[in-house]
Amino acid sequence: MKAIIASASLACLGNYSAIVHAQAVCEHFEKSLSQLKRQHPHVDISILGSRVLCFHDCTAKQIRADQFWENAAPGSADAIRTKLVEYADWTGYVTDIAIRGRANPIVRMARYVGTATCVRDTYLDRAADGYRLVSNPTLDSFSQEAGYCAGAFVYFGTWRGTTYAVLWDQDERYRQIVAYRMTPTLDAEKVCAVRRTGQSVTDE
Repeated sequence: MKAIIASASLACLGNYSAIVHAQAVCEHFEKSLSQLKRQHPHVDISILGSRVLCFHDCTAKQIRADQFWENAAPGSADAIRTKLVEYADWTGYVTDIAIRGRANPIVRMARYVGTATCVRDTYLDRAADGYRLVSNPTLDSFSQEAGYCAGAFVYFGTWRGTTYAVLWDQDERYRQIVAYRMTPTLDAEKVCAVRRTGQSVTDE
């Protein structure tokens, strides 16, 4: 009986520790992203550190879009070219996202779509034989165009060696943060969520 009680106690402690760690993830990103927003009030912080994606008349500091289809894996060039030029203005930003367990970073390209204040994200996998489009419903759902616009964005950040996709959604009434742990297979595991309304906060 004592062994059973001890085992149950350890299980409870383990669950409690996991919950505390999960909420620490949201607290970390809420604090760090709030600080970035204060430091850069007129900048989309989801693209901080990104390089400009250029289609025409590129400068030396910009990233030429055609390099991605020119260096595509066999059979991928046309799909990449079509994806990058369709339904988007001729501007964008390129970010490399390192994920633990993957040999190479994935490439995120954020482009403004039409006249809306929304961003379409496209992801490429960089392998030894070249670039390929990443077809992943989870990553597609993170795109601002899929529902995150104006005061909302997705931010990829690393904390304690793990890469997280952090969804930030905010307006005059509330602020919600949801953190997902990115796996080597590009699955997103929900870790925590925090919603603030005025002075209140709800953990999920």
